[in-house]
Amino acid sequence: MVKFFVFALFLVVLVLHLDRNAQTKENLVWIKYIISVLLWMIITVMVGARPESVGADTWVYMWRFETEVSQGVGFWEFLSLSKYNPLFNTITWSSFQLNLSSSGYIFIITLLISGLFFVFGRKLFRRSESIIYFVLMLSFPFFYSVTGNVIRAGLAIGCALISFEHFRRGQLKLFLTWATFSLLFHGTGILAFVPLIIEKLKLKTRLLTVLWLSTIFIGHFTSWFSYLPELPMFAYEKAHRYLIAGEENIESTGFRFDFLLFSLIPIILYWFIRQFETDRAEKWKPYLYYLHIYMVLNSVYNLFSTANYSDRFALSSWILIPVLISLYFNNTHQSHRKLLVMLSAVTFFLFYPNRYFYI
Repeated sequence: MVKFFVFALFLVVLVLHLDRNAQTKENLVWIKYIISVLLWMIITVMVGARPESVGADTWVYMWRFETEVSQGVGFWEFLSLSKYNPLFNTITWSSFQLNLSSSGYIFIITLLISGLFFVFGRKLFRRSESIIYFVLMLSFPFFYSVTGNVIRAGLAIGCALISFEHFRRGQLKLFLTWATFSLLFHGTGILAFVPLIIEKLKLKTRLLTVLWLSTIFIGHFTSWFSYLPELPMFAYEKAHRYLIAGEENIESTGFRFDFLLFSLIPIILYWFIRQFETDRAEKWKPYLYYLHIYMVLNSVYNLFSTANYSDRFALSSWILIPVLISLYFNNTHQSHRKLLVMLSAVTFFLFYPNRYFYI
């Protein structure tokens, strides 16, 4: 039901957005903005109010909240039960102190993740430009993965996105603050420091393209990964469970041609920019900035594609696809290309068959 609800409202927003007269009228810009924000709020509430049977991990978080936290242990004792994700555990413990039910706890977490993605969109895009971002992100199946399933990674990714934008603006202290938040929510947050690495190594598009293509071959068609569990730094049970796709793994690991095609979307759009956009200078810098981050993150997934839960690495890069399409859409002046890109993207997003889309 969510998919078709999003698609119907998307068509309303798209028709208004492609109307050149509508784009010049401030009142219609506000109407489109209000529609998209209301859509965001409605979907957030629908996802937050989901039953525990929706999402593979929802019941796990509910169970942990009802058992571990309800033991009545103190704050520091509760943190000691799990050495990882201290910021997430702080929210969990605080939710219990506020006498929230397990359903209320999940609802609050969903609001927080959705809020982080909303704040990022408003930081990156102007009001009139953020409309397409809102609709595209809500059309994206993996947005529901981070809000309704892998919620610790979702919190980390949301903070990482905000840190990316602060780094692009040269706001180093805010970048470090949000990157640290990301890391404290989940280990995935280490990827928040990717822009810093790109800048220090002065990585350019051509070199990153070679890197990305190389990791496809290395990760999918070589056995380098099999040696990692033998290294001292990975010589513990949890590392083995994540690094080795054993019999208990229910997910498809290794080379996935459909994943590769999906990952190509931002790179194809970059080819469109080089081929058809004559004014490629200043206005395309944000696209290139986020494309570089995307290529590094997707390269990490390529290298670890045979690991358990490797989709989490893919997710951290794929979540940038709606961002990059939105940047392309808002910068190109070709209405027919806008229509083609947007309809293709939303149709693909809404009906792309994947096992991580639980809503």
